[in-house]
Amino acid sequence: MTMTTEELIAEIERLDAAATAGPWTYKEEGADEFWFGNGYYLIEPFGIPVGASKPESEADAELIASYRTLAVEAARKLRESDAKYKQLEQAVMAESFEILQTLGKAMGYSPLSEFPEIYGPDEVPLDAVMTWEHTPASIAEAAAKKLREAERLLKADEVSRAILGGQE
Repeated sequence: MTMTTEELIAEIERLDAAATAGPWTYKEEGADEFWFGNGYYLIEPFGIPVGASKPESEADAELIASYRTLAVEAARKLRESDAKYKQLEQAVMAESFEILQTLGKAMGYSPLSEFPEIYGPDEVPLDAVMTWEHTPASIAEAAAKKLREAERLLKADEVSRAILGGQE
């Protein structure tokens, strides 16, 4: 089962709340006893194979204690990272909309108000233009193409004026 980020964080927090309070540490008390934080003793603890050799048991016990502590910290950091990602995503979307609108208006695109069947009056700014077929990169390319064409026409006009001697 694949979990969303929010589901993963919620599950780690649920398990954390139900378990013995962390952070957990590990130390061996005796041949068959292991201690995990807060004086909680286990005989042949869960997750450690019965009859495992001593080095494997110690490594497994240390792993269980580490996971117990690190999973909660990882969930906290994941929540912070996810929140930052969402803020950046919103900022990028707002910036992209601004780029699209600025170039769309400069290129004379149709106002969205001409398409009431698509957008309601409260969904977009009143002066927004239709740019839905573009990304910021594609509209910048279209604008650059129009600028190159305008420069070509301007040069052609200058050549014509020079040939005609300023006469029209």
